[in-house]
Amino acid sequence: MVKDGPNDEGEMFERPGKLSDRVPRPYANDEAAKAANNGALPPDLSFIVNARHGGEVRFHGIVVIHSLKPLSGRECIIATIFCQGY
Repeated sequence: MVKDGPNDEGEMFERPGKLSDRVPRPYANDEAAKAANNGALPPDLSFIVNARHGGEVRFHGIVVIHSLKPLSGRECIIATIFCQGY
């Protein structure tokens, strides 16, 4: 749910999200982000999306790759050979 508004009565309300909505920040501020990431500030992925044409495809690839389970040694070798075209 996404906070939206104000409505006719001047109150904020929640509605289902749309693809055009901004992605909310995962941390309240930079200090909270650093505390959760061993002192390192995580990258702002909106720069990747806006940096080049088709950036949303690159962002999708980054998110999908990091959500997959790690490959075993044999699977990793096979995937590397397959992706490089050898």
